[in-house]
Parts: sequence; structure tokens; C-alpha cells
Amino acid sequence: MRSTVRGEPEYVDQVPRRLAYEAAHPAAEIIYLGPAWQAIIREEAGQTIITRYALKQLLDKLEALDSANDGKLGSRGQDLPIRATPAPSACVPDVSRVAR
Repeated sequence: MRSTVRGEPEYVDQVPRRLAYEAAHPAAEIIYLGPAWQAIIREEAGQTIITRYALKQLLDKLEALDSANDGKLGSRGQDLPIRATPAPSACVPDVSRVAR
């Protein structure tokens, strides 16, 4: 097993795997957002976003989806998790002030 050099990120050994995955799947983009890694998979009907805290975990998930879908990433979007963004509270009407 490869030891990590002090100050070297834990994911450094996964970078070649990430680059190979993105090269083989042009519809997938892997990005780092603060404490988490995300895969954005663009599809005809929109996009699927998968989030994991470790790059290795994210790549493992993407490869598992590939094998489950015969190598076609995003071919069965109903099997993938959905990420929803909650509406800001300012957009929710205050029903307590509505006249009855």
C-alpha cells in the first residue's frame, strides 16, 4: 500500500482513475466542492448529481452504476438518487397572515 506524504491529499492516488473515468465518459464531470466530491452526469432529460466525501467512494459508485447498466452511464436514471434543493424560506408564503 502506498503511504501518504505529509501534506499530500488522500485522493492523490485516485487522480489517474478519475481522469480515465472522465475520458471514457464524456457526459460525466467530476468536481470537488469543499468537503465533498460530486459527479455531474448530463443526460437528455437533465442531469444526475452524485455526492460522496471521498473521491474513491465516488468513483466506486460510478463504476458500480456502469456495471449495473452495462457500461452506459445514466442509461437508467430512475435508479439514481435525486438531489433536491429546498426552497428558501423567503419564497414560502406566510399563511398565518391570510384572512379567513
